[in-house]
Amino acid sequence: MAYRFAEDFSIPDERGRAYGIDIEKNTALSNAHACVTEDGRYHVTLNGNKHFLNTPGLRDFRLEMEFSMRIHNPEFGCGFILYFRYDRRRGLGHSLACAWDREGRRRILLDGRCVDREAGGGIPAFDAEKVRLELQGDRLVFDYNSRRYALDGVDAGGLPRQGEVGFDLLFSPGGS
Repeated sequence: MAYRFAEDFSIPDERGRAYGIDIEKNTALSNAHACVTEDGRYHVTLNGNKHFLNTPGLRDFRLEMEFSMRIHNPEFGCGFILYFRYDRRRGLGHSLACAWDREGRRRILLDGRCVDREAGGGIPAFDAEKVRLELQGDRLVFDYNSRRYALDGVDAGGLPRQGEVGFDLLFSPGGS
């Protein structure tokens, strides 16, 4: 039987946090790192932390997300990162980043290696983004705003073959 996880953020805890997400805090600030807004959205308030779905370790899965981002200062670039097959105890796993530099050039990085680039497309408005990440065995399929990227050989490199799934923002001063 397949495992299914869905989070709509309609019921936060007493401090306004999502029950379905566990934050691995990697910053030393005292804020909550994320909260559920009054309109039922998960708001990442500070980049640099990993926001993991409360699921068992997964190997084959499909993640679908809709989100928006506010980028106040694109001087250092911006973007988002997805973590998968991540072993939190060892601090080791896979990542897929979608990053724009300050000139608006986009790169997609799998485990730090550039697998696709687009020059001069500009930094998007990030007001209605749709992401789908699917893994089946050694094959990854990533859909971003109706564009599809398929990659084979994901298990190469000695990284975990099963683990947690999460996300974060890339560094962008004042972004959320």
